[in-house]
Amino acid sequence: LCEQGLEQSPIELPAKVGKVSKALKFAYGKEGFVLKDNGRVLAIYPEESSRLKNRKKLYELEYIEFHSPSEHALGGMHFPLEIQIYHKSRKGETLAIAIMVKEGSHYRSINPLIEALSLDADLSMGTLLSQWSPRVFIPRKLTHHRYMGSKTTPPCSEGVNWYVLTQPIQMSKAQISVFKNYYIGNSRPLQKANSRPILGH
Repeated sequence: LCEQGLEQSPIELPAKVGKVSKALKFAYGKEGFVLKDNGRVLAIYPEESSRLKNRKKLYELEYIEFHSPSEHALGGMHFPLEIQIYHKSRKGETLAIAIMVKEGSHYRSINPLIEALSLDADLSMGTLLSQWSPRVFIPRKLTHHRYMGSKTTPPCSEGVNWYVLTQPIQMSKAQISVFKNYYIGNSRPLQKANSRPILGH
């Protein structure tokens, strides 16, 4: 599918949308998340239930990935980091949230994650993040673009309902560098939109 699929991700999207979504409701836990280097990306996996509700449908958080630079582009612009949160419904439907990170002020709420990455530890075995929730990645305004695409790593499975948030969060240059020290250039190139509808809410 990576080479032959017609609804592949990432794609370029417009820079702005007008409305704020009220459909996404986050119920992420505050315990039981494991940070791991899976050999391709830095990822976070939940050990306990963390949920997202979208239009009365429940999704379980499956994993979180970090890509540098950003895979999606907004108005032709890439960001130094993109956070992707993948969820799955009971029927096997995949919903992914993409959050852009721009360089700015120090973001204290991700300090537990930065500290774990700064330790001289073998992350291939995973390390537990205590008193931490991925809710810190979600910006206040949920303006977004929505489109149907794919996972961005092999086998590039399609049928992913993407919500690409257009309000970035900020991290300091030093914080972003911690992620880049593990993987830089682990982003898939932009794919053809192929006349797919892009919805802004």
